[in-house]
Amino acid sequence: MSRFAVALWFATGCAFAAGGQSTSEMAPAELATLAQQFLAKAAAVDSPDSDVRVTVNPLDARLRFPACDNLVLTSHGARVGRTSVTARCDQPQPWAASLTATVAVWRPVAVLVHALPAGTTIRAEDVEMQARNVADLRDSYITDINRAVGWAVRRPTAGDSVLSARQLVAPIAVNKGDEVRIRSGDGPIAVSMNGTALGDGMPGEQIAVRNVQSERVIKAWVVAPGLVSTGPRTQ
Repeated sequence: MSRFAVALWFATGCAFAAGGQSTSEMAPAELATLAQQFLAKAAAVDSPDSDVRVTVNPLDARLRFPACDNLVLTSHGARVGRTSVTARCDQPQPWAASLTATVAVWRPVAVLVHALPAGTTIRAEDVEMQARNVADLRDSYITDINRAVGWAVRRPTAGDSVLSARQLVAPIAVNKGDEVRIRSGDGPIAVSMNGTALGDGMPGEQIAVRNVQSERVIKAWVVAPGLVSTGPRTQ
């Protein structure tokens, strides 16, 4: 994981002097607040328009740290989930402290409304956007509902499941036995003929197709339902 550091400069010698604390020392709660703000800002940069919630585990309240002219906070480990922060002061009196924290980033992701069998094509009513803590999601989540609608689930998927890209496959556009149009060539010299699909295929896949007129079996790329092409990636 990347490491990053941000220097926090205090013109008065202590960030919380106005709060009633002596400028000669910094309380653990003040240090925890600085760490919370530091982590929240970093998470907000990584995940704009998200609800960032940072919880810093408290230090021993009896600890006291000398006031610092230039306090540097450095994060270690993940930007979301469990992480830690080192606070380091070089002057006027060197000291360092380590704090642990949890960073939660809540954002809308695609979630199945109900269970779907394997191979089912997702309809608009099957999925909705719900706020989830992405720190708890292991797979790549989907933030655009249009990325899910029209695709099929690879395996049986339970309701209330967060959808990930690797769970989805392009839906079958042509089924074995379907009557299809075989398109050959492009532009003004393009021709088409009738055929019969000899296998199932998703858009972009190559399947065997029988030319109805010549009875010749050829390989063709699936373009859309009812349409195949002898040239790959033809639109």
